[in-house]
Amino acid sequence: MAFSVTDYFALCCLVQNLHLVEGPEFMKSSTNITNFDNLISFAILFQLVAVSSKNMLSSTIRQVNDYNVILNQIISVISILIYLRCIVKTKFRVSRAAAMIILSSFTFFSMTYLFNYELFSYEVVVSDFQVFVAYCLPLILFVPLMNDVETFLNNLYKAAYLLSMVAILTFFLVLLGLDTVYVYSMSYGGAAMIPSILLFSKAFKEKTLKDFFLASFCALAILAQGSRWPLLCIGTYVICKTIGNTLKSGKMTFFYIALIATIIILAWIYYIPILETLVLILEEFGLSSRSIKLFLQGKATYDSGRSHIYERLIPKLIQSPLVGYGAFGGVVALDGTSPHHFILDTWANFGIVFGTLILFIMLYKMMKSLLLYDGTSYAELVLIYSCMIWPKVTVAGRFWSEQAFWMLVALYIFRGKCLLGEKKKRS
Repeated sequence: MAFSVTDYFALCCLVQNLHLVEGPEFMKSSTNITNFDNLISFAILFQLVAVSSKNMLSSTIRQVNDYNVILNQIISVISILIYLRCIVKTKFRVSRAAAMIILSSFTFFSMTYLFNYELFSYEVVVSDFQVFVAYCLPLILFVPLMNDVETFLNNLYKAAYLLSMVAILTFFLVLLGLDTVYVYSMSYGGAAMIPSILLFSKAFKEKTLKDFFLASFCALAILAQGSRWPLLCIGTYVICKTIGNTLKSGKMTFFYIALIATIIILAWIYYIPILETLVLILEEFGLSSRSIKLFLQGKATYDSGRSHIYERLIPKLIQSPLVGYGAFGGVVALDGTSPHHFILDTWANFGIVFGTLILFIMLYKMMKSLLLYDGTSYAELVLIYSCMIWPKVTVAGRFWSEQAFWMLVALYIFRGKCLLGEKKKRS
């Protein structure tokens, strides 16, 4: 599955035929605008719901896991057809910034391959390349074309209900005694994290108890049978929203601070008996929670052997601090092993200097977006996806396959496109 220079030139020719746009091309009516945004939302969210639902079920329930390959093929075919329809409906338009990022990425892949013909011999590299093309590229292509991300956010909330139902269904199937693939599922945790954060977002926004309950139940299911890093992401989002709402509450600020402090103190004092009780309840159903047992054993920060991987990777980064190891550098430097560290993998791809610059720019844009557009759907989307990536960068993730990271890139392109369009209108 090597990506050659010939393939790169073919891609260049294709992009030359696309309709590049710098600012938003406004439609004649609000109905057309909404329909256009719904079209893009459906394409992106179908893939999100289908893949995440499949991952929760197939990585947990052995009977579903037997059909994992077939399900992947079905989802891929349907997704391709939906995206092709989307391309036709958008009249082959693509943001100029998105086109530059895509061409730069494939140029980077091609140059790396020219210096390392064994690049695509690594299974993890092939997997990351496929994820980038199938899941990340559509975000870069289509999200910047939207006219208003509020439509996308509202549709995202609707998708969260479907995902939460699948997460809860999977959890109850395990409780009913169906054979599981592993003792715990990292894929289940990562997929169930999505509806949990989204429904917490909706609960904070609309102050709905139903959404808070569903979000909490998804988090509880992750604690019971998932890995720990999704809980870190969910907790970060809840803390950020709680602090933000507290600071905005005016006269009620002291009350909220006192309430939050009380909850934290009580949780700190009684978390052991609470977790022990939860373990006993789960064991009644034959379910043993790895995450809870690690918490009770005082090993909440246990890295599952990741430190040994980092000890191998860091010296190699020091040997090549300026240029790194090219595309998929973390995997290449480790001879096929996943680095399990987003920051180290970024440094391995671009070198410590340029890798740090990329990370700094992304963090700067995140802070700028949250501060300048506070209270908007755009800022909420940036916070949601930031909490899906940044809390876990030191324990998980790889640069080219981290979908939340590329969604943030797409959102920043969208904001820049809108600002450019507004500037053109004023002039």
